[in-house]
Amino acid sequence: MYRPRAGVITAVLVTLGLLAAGEAAVRGTGWLDFPLFVADARVGYVPAPDQAGRWRLRSDWQFNGLGMAGPAFAPSATTPNLLLLGEGGVLGWRHPRSTDRLGPQLARASRQAVWPMSAPGWTLRNQLAWLRRHPEVVDQVDRVVLVVGSGDFVEARSWACDLTHPLQKPVLGLWYLLRQQLTDPADCGETPSALRVPPGDWQTDLRAWAAEQPPAMRKLSVFLYPNRQESQLTAALAQNLEHQAGAIARAAGRPVPVYSVGRDVRWQPLLYRDDLLPTEAGTAVLAAVMASPGAAGWRLQP
Repeated sequence: MYRPRAGVITAVLVTLGLLAAGEAAVRGTGWLDFPLFVADARVGYVPAPDQAGRWRLRSDWQFNGLGMAGPAFAPSATTPNLLLLGEGGVLGWRHPRSTDRLGPQLARASRQAVWPMSAPGWTLRNQLAWLRRHPEVVDQVDRVVLVVGSGDFVEARSWACDLTHPLQKPVLGLWYLLRQQLTDPADCGETPSALRVPPGDWQTDLRAWAAEQPPAMRKLSVFLYPNRQESQLTAALAQNLEHQAGAIARAAGRPVPVYSVGRDVRWQPLLYRDDLLPTEAGTAVLAAVMASPGAAGWRLQP
């Protein structure tokens, strides 16, 4: 009968011990303390309700029962209430402090109660689907503000991968983090048919929302947020973003205030942390720009 040598047994035990220590380390240092999501075929995906954590022991985050970033949804009776929708730049959950994210910054700059609802990768169709699902929220706020970029006037984004939008905590943290590093998000695979958002277009979705909730259109404002290239090239900004102003008004069936962030003199290319997302300083500037729309003459007339 074959008996493994003592050296082999020792190597196996050492390897297992190192893996166990590594697993304990990534869990103990908060590398797995990230938000979870809920997926469906209507909105695509949203942050799971009623969760909180501290990613890598430095980035605190919290989602309420509606999946909004922040405390429980309880509209203020003393200040205006603003519902803010967008994607990763609105969410900003990796900013070390939750108070540095767009929602809290805008609340301080505008002196309003701001309720942020967003998810990484959301398009305008995802935002509109969430609004149509939650008319009770729209009824309780004074303003609805959509932050959209040139890449958001496309199909809704469906859930595709646990590596980008995890639905549950991984069993093996080290293996999960390794897969994250080695896998291109574009190679996540096919979305299960039960979770695939049907094809459509944002104009149809906006018209449907306007028909379902006519008063909501009087609350709606849109901020066109440029990517880094668009912030440097005025021609690209006009081509990729500003021509949507009239299309938004036509789809809504009424004039909608549309503002171009890129035309404000305070907005600069150095305020990006990558091609799209703002730095912490950029988030503060974006909040200041949104708090004083039209002040620099960059409101687009639909």
